[in-house]
Formats: sequence, structure tokens, C-alpha cells
Amino acid sequence: MVTPMCSQLTYEGLLDEMLEIHNGSVEVDASIMGAQQDGKKVKVPLNSSDKLYKEIRDLNLHVVVQVVRQKATSIQQDYAEVKSTNTQSVSELKDFVKRLHSLPEIARHVNLAQHLQSFAAKPAFHARVEIEQIILEAQTYETCYEYIEEIIQKQEPIETVLRLLVLFSLTNGGLPKKNFDYLRREILHSYGFEHMPLLYNLEKAGLVKRQESRTNWPVISRALQLIVDIKDPEKY
Repeated sequence: MVTPMCSQLTYEGLLDEMLEIHNGSVEVDASIMGAQQDGKKVKVPLNSSDKLYKEIRDLNLHVVVQVVRQKATSIQQDYAEVKSTNTQSVSELKDFVKRLHSLPEIARHVNLAQHLQSFAAKPAFHARVEIEQIILEAQTYETCYEYIEEIIQKQEPIETVLRLLVLFSLTNGGLPKKNFDYLRREILHSYGFEHMPLLYNLEKAGLVKRQESRTNWPVISRALQLIVDIKDPEKY
């Protein structure tokens, strides 16, 4: 259960984190896709019938930007060549026209990648990925605890808070009773007592619990090489 609690950093993962993929598509403002229709929502399909998406969905955002830029530049150069000379054969022209069919896909992912870049560049996103790294490496307990306390006080989305809390508890073998009770109380005060059943179920499932013994997470993660060092989440 450790991996699902971490931020997704692939292209498809970031689309899901930021825009939420539902039934193979995301819903975004039309302006993001280059349309002059502020406030209107459009559905953007994301599935393997889109050959470009199939190619880039599991890549990190930095590489995705390079791939779509390279494809767009290549078509632009081909167009310039066709325009400047009359020596192309019919088959060459046919190949060029065939390549033009991929332009809508390229434009779609240029727009989406650009939107994701603005999200991934935010200090809050960097801070979240950094604290996840610290939690996974079982470094400074107090730093992680204080960060979770801070985002509760800021009333960041409860899903973000709970994902970090579960990650922290799983890798730390639970939380000391004093810290566990305090964070639980703060969550209820900040987000409402209607979340009490949710916290109860997380505790019952062992995802957030009081610490009873020392964790063996550092030993397991090193032995199985589970941790990837992320210096820059935009380039991971």
C-alpha cells in the first residue's frame, strides 16, 4: 500500500493527479486546449487508440515535452521542404499527408503537457514530493510530522492529508500515541466530524495506527532497493 500513497510522476499519472482520469478521458477548460471559449469544458480522450499517448503515457513529463516537441518540429520541417521544392514523388507526398493526420494528437498533448508543467512547477507540488521522499527514506520524523500538521492547518484537500498520513504510518510502523491522537483530533476539527468513520476504518485496516514496535521499513526498502532518489520531480 506504500506505492498508491505516493504522488504519480508519469505523464498519465500527473494527468490523473491533476485532472482525474474518468472512463479514459479528462475534462478540462476549453482554453487549455487552445479554444477561445473560456469557462466551457471539453472532454479529452486518453486511450491506446491515440498512438502518441500510447507512446508517452508512462514517460516522465520532461521527456514527454521533448518527444512532442521533436515530432512537431519534424512535421514543420517536412512542410517547409514540401513548400520549397517540387521534386517530391507521389509516394513521398502521400507519406507527408499521412503524417499530418497525427497533428491533432500532437497539439492535444502539447496543450496538456504545458498545463501539467505549470502544475508541476508549483512550490507546493515540489514540497509534497520532497516530503514523500523524506518519509520513504525514513529520515527526520519531526520534519514529516510537522509538515502533515501544517497542511492540516492549511486545510489542504483531505485526500492529500490522508495519503501522506497513511504513507507516514506505514513506513514508520505507526505513530506514537500522543502524535496519533493529536493529528486525528486536528483532522476532525479542520475537516469535520463526518470524517470520523473514515479515520476509524483507516485505523481498523492498519493503514493509520498507533506505534507498537519499531519499523523494519528502512531495512526492507534498502534490501529490495525500493526507493528512487528524486531530485527534481519535473524531470523524473
